[in-house]
Amino acid sequence: MDKKEKVPFYAGVAKKTSKKPAPAEKEKHIDAKAGSKSKKTFSAKNGKQAESFSERTFSYEITSDIFEPFSKETNQLIKDFDEIVQSVSPLNSKQLCSLPYKIRDLSHELTDTRGKRRLGYMNSREALSAYVRYFSWWNLYRLCSIFESLPVDAFEFLHDGDAVLDIGSGPLTAVIALWVSRPELRQKKLNVIVTDLSHNALLLGEELYMAVAARTCADGGEPWHITRIKGTFGVEIRQKASFVICANMVNELVQDSERTPDEDAKNIQKKLFAYAEAKAVFLLVEPGVPRGSRFISLFRDGFIRKNFNICSPCPQCAACAFPGTRNAKWCHFVRDTADAPSALAKRSEAAGLPKDRAAVSFVFAENTGGAPKAEKPAEKLAVRIISDEIALPGGRKGRYACSRWGALLLTGRQLKNIKSGSLVTIKIDDSKKPLLKKDRKTNFLTIDLG
Repeated sequence: MDKKEKVPFYAGVAKKTSKKPAPAEKEKHIDAKAGSKSKKTFSAKNGKQAESFSERTFSYEITSDIFEPFSKETNQLIKDFDEIVQSVSPLNSKQLCSLPYKIRDLSHELTDTRGKRRLGYMNSREALSAYVRYFSWWNLYRLCSIFESLPVDAFEFLHDGDAVLDIGSGPLTAVIALWVSRPELRQKKLNVIVTDLSHNALLLGEELYMAVAARTCADGGEPWHITRIKGTFGVEIRQKASFVICANMVNELVQDSERTPDEDAKNIQKKLFAYAEAKAVFLLVEPGVPRGSRFISLFRDGFIRKNFNICSPCPQCAACAFPGTRNAKWCHFVRDTADAPSALAKRSEAAGLPKDRAAVSFVFAENTGGAPKAEKPAEKLAVRIISDEIALPGGRKGRYACSRWGALLLTGRQLKNIKSGSLVTIKIDDSKKPLLKKDRKTNFLTIDLG
């Protein structure tokens, strides 16, 4: 190849302005500027010249956030949870002093030394006490965030006499979170079925739920009927469920599995479907780490194959844009814990487990009973933010997002009020998609929000 052909087309311009070689950042700027003046972009659809998108910005609005401020009642109940636990299962002063050490030991058993943990670890009174006073408290904080973020009409499908199934319920944290954060359900006569390997955890959980319900039942109201079933995942359940919850169970269920995540996910989901009515709704929640996110993505794919509608958090029902495969980005949402109870923050620090962020991955899916409707071309694009803010060259900022166009990188100088979990509506129509540039590092389509 001729050497002259290797010289960038803008080299002559650079030489006229300065004899010194331009710095790398300046070269990129010159490249973009020269390209915007000399290159012509054509629409593949009609062949006419289209405007250059090199410096085009788009307006946006924030439709909603997964992590909105809690309602006043929810905030108070989360704050009072430790007091409620103490009223149901009191510890003396000596036991309270040793609690941070018990929490730290249990944390090791649940993470780096989990292979040595015995299967029925929550049958131990000490372990269970540490669990509800730390892990359940943080899980209540996460789960209330999810339940409150769902649409106002999200639970209209539930009626008197319906069954809600919480698999791997432990001390009923998800059930308590549902009761606390969705007060419209408190008037419904639901049969809540909870399953777990630990009988002690279920028993304590029911007592905690009843204590919370006693504080919040309206005049004439009654708590839900709780049916406890001791057993491993797959235990027989007679009543088909209208709503199935599976929170923080899969990561423990597959810890010693020799199958692939795909095989595990298919096997687990098959059993989940067997527990549910034909038009049931599912909520699956896992820790916001790559492995947990991978399983949520696989379950999501399974729901779509069964013609389910993905209600939240996804803005689309196509293939997952952030599947959490090896060396790929994963879908998770992070809540700043500045509004967490101060007593919980102090306990976390005392245990050597400070937490300034609470991460979670989840999917909320409903069976539509038929194929999802095809999406029509729209003038606006809904995107869900799935990352922290990242620094970009030139003082700009970025956020990764999911959309019906797949994975996106949103860029801008401020990205005002956008945070992890935000649902953002961008004023851009489908005809502009072929004209967008792609990020060099990720190959994601890039939209500049100014």
